[in-house]
Amino acid sequence: MTSSTSADCTYDSRSDFEDPIFNGKFDLYVDCPGSGSLIAVVAVEPADQSYAIMIIGQAITDADLDALDHVLDTFNLVGPLPQ
Repeated sequence: MTSSTSADCTYDSRSDFEDPIFNGKFDLYVDCPGSGSLIAVVAVEPADQSYAIMIIGQAITDADLDALDHVLDTFNLVGPLPQ
């Protein structure tokens, strides 16, 4: 990511995030300084609410958007959480 943060960008929207394992929210920030990029902030948890995952991605190009879509379509927790 570049030095932009969500505070430097324009808040666009909040959406629900759902897949077969996780539920949560998806915030989108646009018009980030320097490149007009966007930042996506996704916070999710499984149905039993035993842990939470946050994913933050910045997209500058269409290829970055494709990569972010792939991450959101395929992420998962593998293995036990540390005690």
